[in-house]
Amino acid sequence: MAGNAVYFFVLFLLTIQNKIMKIAIIGLGKMGAQIARKLHEDKFTVIAHARTKEKVDEMKNLGMLPAYTKEEVISAFGSDRVLLWLMLPAEIVD
Repeated sequence: MAGNAVYFFVLFLLTIQNKIMKIAIIGLGKMGAQIARKLHEDKFTVIAHARTKEKVDEMKNLGMLPAYTKEEVISAFGSDRVLLWLMLPAEIVD
């Protein structure tokens, strides 16, 4: 439930500030992958990055831009403003 609230709050912020429609999701675990899917469904250009190639490939198969390295994440933005969404496991922040 809290994940949905966070998602809609970020979606609101993104759409009112300069109509940013490109975002990189870094970390494609359960929550990161779901956020990436929702943003993609809402017509955002999603750049998908994770430590494992398989998770990036899964998002690529859904139509997202794959980024297998940190350098590919940044270069995927071209001259657009860079917006990163970093997903961290709970055990490293608690």
